[in-house]
Amino acid sequence: MLEVVHSLLEEKRGLQHKKTEESRSRSAGRPGIDFVVYGKDVFSAIEVKNTASVRPEDIRPLKIFGTDYPEAKRTLVYRGKEQLRRDGILIVPC
Repeated sequence: MLEVVHSLLEEKRGLQHKKTEESRSRSAGRPGIDFVVYGKDVFSAIEVKNTASVRPEDIRPLKIFGTDYPEAKRTLVYRGKEQLRRDGILIVPC
C-alpha cells in the first residue's frame, strides 16, 4: 500500500496545476478528493497533503465524502511522522 501511496504522491506533484484548474469547476462548498479507489472489495477515498502537520481543513473533504459515502475508507497521506486517526479518518505519514 505504501508503494501505491508514494506513486500517487509523485503523480499528484505532476498534476498540481491541472488539479488547481479542475477545482474551479467543482461545485461550490463541495471539495474534491484527490483519489477514489473502488472495485469489488475496495472503496477508499485518499487525500494527499504536502505538509508536515494536519489541520482541520485538510480533513474536511474526507469528512464530507464520508457523509455521502459512509461505507468508504478514508485516508489522508501527509509528510508528517505520526500515524493518527481523526473523525474516523486514517492519517498516515509517507
